[in-house]
Amino acid sequence: MLSLWPVFALSADVVRSVTGASRIHLFSGDRIVDGDKHVVKIDINEMLRQQWRWFRNIGIVMIVLGVLAIALPLAAALTIGLLLGWLLLLGGVVQAVHAFRTRTASRFWWELGIGVLYIIAGLLFLTNLMQGIVTLTIILAILFLLEGCVKIVLAMQLRGVSSWLWLLLSGLLALLLGACCWLICPVARLGLWV
Repeated sequence: MLSLWPVFALSADVVRSVTGASRIHLFSGDRIVDGDKHVVKIDINEMLRQQWRWFRNIGIVMIVLGVLAIALPLAAALTIGLLLGWLLLLGGVVQAVHAFRTRTASRFWWELGIGVLYIIAGLLFLTNLMQGIVTLTIILAILFLLEGCVKIVLAMQLRGVSSWLWLLLSGLLALLLGACCWLICPVARLGLWV
């Protein structure tokens, strides 16, 4: 059965219009339980037919952004760094405000501390953008290298399963991507940490 998650996440309004449900709480397979606890059947093909232009347009935008990121890697890295810095800063402010609004004695200091850490991380990322990008590159390289190792080990353990070669290929590609990220980062090559 085709999962509804991508379609549901992108087009909850379409699900409401197709099903007539006022509020949607839970979905499983081809059924959605609306706010009144009614099970509503979904025709996934109809939803895709109605939304094909959105999927095409999102695909075109993603391809254009990917080509721009490849053509202008420094601009792409700076953009990602700025976005991440602002997201951390905004997330910290929201977390701190939430801590003050809920004010539960047992959780207040933890939530406020997490909010302050997010704010500090966001400010550090925004004020030291290039160091933040280098740090992010090192973290991604380590993540990809670890993911590749885990996938290769798992593929070797699942050698009898029909799709073990795909898992092995995915692990090898993750190792290759991690090695590329590691090699393009001069700080990582020198073994220095930011």
